[in-house]
Amino acid sequence: MDRPTRIVVISACFLLALSGALAGTRYWLLGGDLSGLTKDARWRVNIRINADAKRKESYVKLLVPAKSDAQQITAEEFKESGLTHHFVTEGNERNRVALWQNTSVKGPKEMAVTFVVQAQPNQQPSPPPAAKQRAKLLQECLASTDQIQASAPLIQQKARELTKDISNPDKKVDAIYDFCAYRILNNYVPGTVDAITALTTGASDCGGKSRLMVALCRACGIPARVIGGLILNESVKRESHVWVEVWQNERWVPYCPLNGRYQTMPSNYLLLYRGDYPLIRHRYMDALNYSFTIFRVAALESDTNVGTNRWQQLATVASFSHLSPNGQWALRFLLLIPLGALVVCIIRNIIGIPTLGTFAPVLISIGIHLAPLRWGIATLLAFIGLGLLVRWLVDGLKLLLVPRLSVMLTFVIIGMIAFVIITDRFESELGVIVGLLPVVILTMSIERCWMLELEDGFVNMFKHLLGTLSSVVVICLVFRWKTLTTLMFAMPELLLTVIAIMLLIGRYSGFRLAEFIRFRALANGNKT
Repeated sequence: MDRPTRIVVISACFLLALSGALAGTRYWLLGGDLSGLTKDARWRVNIRINADAKRKESYVKLLVPAKSDAQQITAEEFKESGLTHHFVTEGNERNRVALWQNTSVKGPKEMAVTFVVQAQPNQQPSPPPAAKQRAKLLQECLASTDQIQASAPLIQQKARELTKDISNPDKKVDAIYDFCAYRILNNYVPGTVDAITALTTGASDCGGKSRLMVALCRACGIPARVIGGLILNESVKRESHVWVEVWQNERWVPYCPLNGRYQTMPSNYLLLYRGDYPLIRHRYMDALNYSFTIFRVAALESDTNVGTNRWQQLATVASFSHLSPNGQWALRFLLLIPLGALVVCIIRNIIGIPTLGTFAPVLISIGIHLAPLRWGIATLLAFIGLGLLVRWLVDGLKLLLVPRLSVMLTFVIIGMIAFVIITDRFESELGVIVGLLPVVILTMSIERCWMLELEDGFVNMFKHLLGTLSSVVVICLVFRWKTLTTLMFAMPELLLTVIAIMLLIGRYSGFRLAEFIRFRALANGNKT
């Protein structure tokens, strides 16, 4: 073993030991619990109400977090002055209601509820109703009301128009959702907006769009209901939020026509109640004022604000869990690049598959891994084909390198613009692919394809193109390996392990796996 190899091996072993020690120490300090570092954020919510009681019989009712498998509520605490509180359940939805009743003389009253909420991934927001209540509840979710006018002629006519020639109930819901989400404009409207107002004005807020979607579903004989809650972000605000649940395939399926959420409830949605109810109701209370104070809870911070020890705090501070959601998203994105670079090292130096450029597969994979893989690869091939066509057209002009690449890049951009327009017309999210594709790297890859074909022939060019596509597929699969990417985010010291593996691969000078296949015939000949 020569001196450079010894240095690399020693350095790699040191990095592996350091990475393992740091990761093990973090795991030990946190008691083997990394949930606070890897799961969705926890939020502390405070709902405060102030009012002036005019009679001794006055009261305030507040809808508080409903039971849901999709969210975990802890550290729920109620405070009040001059009032008493207890809980009641209302309606077939079994909503939880905090009832504050006046127990003293008239005058200013203050009440509040505080709790911590954390989303529970891959869980249904609303469980199916119990067998005894199912028939009555679903019947209620088909009824016409003052705000959800499902039986109104205008609503009935629009429902028939949207679902004509559609027999499948799920397809009917899709058509109604598309109309409410994309044809009714988002616009803040003060007060409560009913379904007919949202339809006739063509614009509304979350309440109007949700009530319109519910009314159209009910007009088609499909049970649906309004869901109320909050959007969790660090703020002090008065705005609540509503969305929709539709009864499909024996379960409640969430939709948010305002924010374009299709069959999913985001992790930053807090479910407070089910049904089209006011969040706060009161009697004999004047000058009622309320606010929602929401802030993130640091990882491993106690729900009851009892501090952890300083070593646990140090392990938490040294992580990324204290960052904002945007900051965490950016770091998760950046952590993909070293993983992709490691895959390229293995593919090129161990397996021996050629690619167009060293890190082109990594950068291209970052652009398409968020989309369905087959559509991402198809889009990539389409743009490479467009670029090669443009390269063939400008070849006879004998342009200098930089102007030639600039012309190709511009044509690729034109193709991307056309792709975005087409996908937007069909209301597809595939247009996001082109916004993430590294256009310059893609243009250089096209030029590399052309030069390989001229210098080494079509077969060699095809090998490099096929190797690049294969590398992109493998890297995308690694990027989608949630366990690995989550572990990297929770323990960033594992980057030292990635560097150590790269160093060892960098000193590998043996046969590549592809060479065993390439020289297989020769090896068999020597044996005979």
